[in-house]
Amino acid sequence: MTPEQLEDSRRHAGRMSTQELGELYVRGPSGLSSEAWAIIEEEVQRRERAVRVAHLSSTGSPSLTTGTAPAPGGAKKRRFGVLGALLLGFLAVVGVGYCALFLESSAALPSCDSANAEAAVRDAIEHSVQSRLVNHRLLSLKNQSELSYNEGKLTRMCKGTAILNSGDVAIRYRLYKVSATDASLFVEVNFR
Repeated sequence: MTPEQLEDSRRHAGRMSTQELGELYVRGPSGLSSEAWAIIEEEVQRRERAVRVAHLSSTGSPSLTTGTAPAPGGAKKRRFGVLGALLLGFLAVVGVGYCALFLESSAALPSCDSANAEAAVRDAIEHSVQSRLVNHRLLSLKNQSELSYNEGKLTRMCKGTAILNSGDVAIRYRLYKVSATDASLFVEVNFR
């Protein structure tokens, strides 16, 4: 695709209704070029981020109780199982969930087993793009332990067991801040 065609495709995806976009996303990349699928994924992530930012802007804190909208189209149970298996495979290979939480203005990172760390992991898992397909819910986080801590880079690596509504999964998560003066806490979750 030429740059002009890519830009036209991005504009078209931006004009699509959420239902149309959701139906394309649920269908998956089959039948679409890699560029078209990347544009669909970007638009889904952009819209999800916009909803989260609007919520954070209006309340000043993340919501850990609001659910995600069910996938449009009412897919059959078998298809849902296949999509779930594909999603878990994707999460095992690449699975990364990013989320920003606004905490007290503390320069220190929370410990791996703190309530703030669990809230950050919960928000990253439950509000990820992939969670829209499988609707993951973190019931609890067990066996948290610290793998490493870098005070200079404001990064803490942790591991634990995520008790999800779909079963237990071993995870590694990285808690980090961009700067010591910024109160935003970021978390990156990797399913193993």
